[in-house]
Amino acid sequence: MNKNRLIPALLVALTIFAFIGAACARQEAPQPVSPTVDTQATINAAVAATAAAQQAQQAAVEATVSAIAAATQAAAAAQTAAAPTPVPPTAVPPTAVPPTTAPAAPTAIPPTPIPPTPVVIVVTPVPVEDSDELSEEELYALIEQSVALAEQAAYNASYAAAAAAVDAVLSSEEVQNVTVTAANAEQALVYAEQLVSTYNELYGGMVAETAGTISEIESDLNAIATSMTEIENMMTAAAATLAAGAQVAQESIGQLQNAAAQVQGRIPGLQEKMPRWKQENQAAWDNWNRFADGLQPTNVANNQVDAIKNLFDFADGLQGLLGKGSFNKAEVATVMQLGVNAAAGLDRHGGAQLQGFSVQVKDFNKMLSRGKMPQAKHSFGGFQQSLPQRPRR
Repeated sequence: MNKNRLIPALLVALTIFAFIGAACARQEAPQPVSPTVDTQATINAAVAATAAAQQAQQAAVEATVSAIAAATQAAAAAQTAAAPTPVPPTAVPPTAVPPTTAPAAPTAIPPTPIPPTPVVIVVTPVPVEDSDELSEEELYALIEQSVALAEQAAYNASYAAAAAAVDAVLSSEEVQNVTVTAANAEQALVYAEQLVSTYNELYGGMVAETAGTISEIESDLNAIATSMTEIENMMTAAAATLAAGAQVAQESIGQLQNAAAQVQGRIPGLQEKMPRWKQENQAAWDNWNRFADGLQPTNVANNQVDAIKNLFDFADGLQGLLGKGSFNKAEVATVMQLGVNAAAGLDRHGGAQLQGFSVQVKDFNKMLSRGKMPQAKHSFGGFQQSLPQRPRR
């Protein structure tokens, strides 16, 4: 109960008690009595007055009690009216908890591609016509770098295309972004494919075991480059449509999405093939090197003239081999065998004047066994000019 509401009720009760006290005092005050008043009558009157006073006092008490009760009820009613009506709680059904042994699988939501900032993958190409000046090791390292750059450029272009098409609307900025990244990717892919082709032409015969993987890599590079060309063509058409004030058709946007998806689906396969090629290639060259290092003389000259003849046999064979522009194990092994025979004869019968040729022949064989054909070409001119006079046959 609110104490502030009870205070007025108590004040009313106290006022009533004070009034009753005063009334009682007035009634009990002594009345003037005549000396001749009958004693019994006086007693009777006093009894009657006392009874009347008691009745009045009882009435006053009852009135006070009634007033207090009424005040109390009024205060309680006021407090009840002021208090908010309790609202029964709404029954909330319990949330079903799946068993821990078999949780519900979340619905997979495909990520929305984020349009990448146009990243120009800088490819500083060695002119393809000059790549035959690289050793096998140098050319392969260049291919690895170029393919990795081409893969990244293709990813940039495909994600730019997918992001541009995701809202089914193409803007001029998106068309420009996709055009730049697609053209850059196509250039990088074509260059990488040309390097792989050059390697295959020069050294494919030395590592025939890897021919299948090389062919697959060329095919992937070509297919992705073709997709880039298609995307460029789509963007050219889209740019013309936007310039005319129209919107690019939904069908065209769908084709762009498909082209981007094809690129993204093909790149992982290319990424898997490159390490496989590296492993196969390294194994093939290791096998070849063991074979080359194990060659033994099969025709050792018995004199200096025959040693010089064997030297010219090697020089002629090497000149023909280096002039072909492609190499295979059988032909290289034949020339290297001539070199082993020539070096053995010169070691025995060359004398002080011809010992230097033995060293040069061995160096050439080392170049051939390690795939350093360009270095052999550069060195051959000086070697040929320094040869002694060719003996008659």
